[in-house]
Amino acid sequence: MADFNKPVKTDSHANVWDYAKARAEDIATWFDSRRADATNISEHTKRWNDTAKCWERWNGSAWTADVTLGIAGGGTGATTAAGIRSAINVEDGADVTDAGNVGSVIHAAAAKTTPVDADEAPLIDSAASNVIKKVTWTNIKATLKTYFDTLYAATAKGVTNGDSHDHNGGDGAAIVEAAITLADNTTDNVSTSKHGFAPKSPNDGTKFLDGLGAYDTVKDSDLATTDITTNNVTTAKHGFVPKAPNDTTKYLCGDANWVAPAVARAWVNFNGTGTVAIRAGGNVTSITDNGTGDYTITFTADMADINYAYTISAAPEYGASWLYTNINVTTVNATERAPLVGSCRIQLFSSTGAVKDSKYVNMLVFR
Repeated sequence: MADFNKPVKTDSHANVWDYAKARAEDIATWFDSRRADATNISEHTKRWNDTAKCWERWNGSAWTADVTLGIAGGGTGATTAAGIRSAINVEDGADVTDAGNVGSVIHAAAAKTTPVDADEAPLIDSAASNVIKKVTWTNIKATLKTYFDTLYAATAKGVTNGDSHDHNGGDGAAIVEAAITLADNTTDNVSTSKHGFAPKSPNDGTKFLDGLGAYDTVKDSDLATTDITTNNVTTAKHGFVPKAPNDTTKYLCGDANWVAPAVARAWVNFNGTGTVAIRAGGNVTSITDNGTGDYTITFTADMADINYAYTISAAPEYGASWLYTNINVTTVNATERAPLVGSCRIQLFSSTGAVKDSKYVNMLVFR
């Protein structure tokens, strides 16, 4: 080792050469840590530390690790072998070419849910003596696509945004619109190769797809009762019915005609004695007792007009004479009045003209 404060002016000629030799040896070995330390060296002097395997700098009083190069700059960010291994996540004494060690490093790495094209994955290259290599996500996708395209029709063919495609040929080739004809319609026979294609919609709300695979404009005049389904699957009937008449009083009958059925529009069974009370009824909301044998029947829903027909029956008391009825009168035994759509007035009287109550009064109204 050298004393860098030597030689001085008073040193002998022989000592000067010894001091110079010691300095030269220290400089030639970069002050290797395996040699005895030189003394009185200048600050910022560099030396190689063979134990730590790094360069050190003299700070005036001690040797310190020199500036390190971070991982981002191509280094490890460490000044010791242990620090380097820790920085790159390799256990002490590990062989970084060993597959088990590589697996440990990968397993300990942070996870990523969705890879992007530039991401890389490691692999063992079986075609290059099983060395470690990397492959990008872009290349992985391209390789998988090439493989799966041999099993399935490519997306450039077949169904793309709703286009028709060729099942029969099996190659997934797109079928142009002009190539589809009525002959391609399903024949309802599973042994055929028909696929049920239909002509392109004309974007016209007045047209409908008929049983022959064509779009036709259906008009009221085109429809008749002969178009009604016959419940026979061997016929070509399509089940059309005449247009609804927009009339709530009419119903579609089995002969495909809209008719107003002969049903009672109102009916009632009530007790006309004492406190008048409805036993049962339909479309009758109330009975008003106008006096002996005189009642006003109010409909829940008005009749369509005043041209309705009605029938009334009333049971006389035991041993009494027959009861007769008046309807739509103004007062007892008075002149008639025009019917009302919302109600009707009835009277019960005996053969002598005397008004009578009845325990059982019934009325039906038809329109």
